[in-house]
Amino acid sequence: MTDYPADNPEANPDAQFEANPDAQFDGDNDRVDDIVVFWRPGCGYCSGLLREMEHFEVAYTAVNIWQEPEAAAVVRSIARGNETVPTVLVGGAVGLVNPTVHDVLAAAATHAPAAVPEGYTAPEPSRFGKWLGAKLSGSGD
Repeated sequence: MTDYPADNPEANPDAQFEANPDAQFDGDNDRVDDIVVFWRPGCGYCSGLLREMEHFEVAYTAVNIWQEPEAAAVVRSIARGNETVPTVLVGGAVGLVNPTVHDVLAAAATHAPAAVPEGYTAPEPSRFGKWLGAKLSGSGD
């Protein structure tokens, strides 16, 4: 594991994902914000999701579960007792464990529509995805 100087955001790839100190939990341990990404330093999956969120210009609050014990408790409640990250809370109603940015935006379309960037369209399923969907729904040959 590489140690990065905390005061040098250029050298620390996780520095841009520090928790928002102004974001707060309400009484039900949900974030007030529409999309909350729970992460921890050194997590490659977290970094990947957060880069995708930035790429698609999705507004979110990133919360480091190692700095906020209350956030870690929220993650455990969503991830069956585990501290699996990234875990995303959408609209205070839907918890997603290790989602893609498209999973997050699909949930946001229903539970936090204002969080979906203007002009975003979900990708079409691949040929295999269409075939699998047809097989699982019983409508395929």
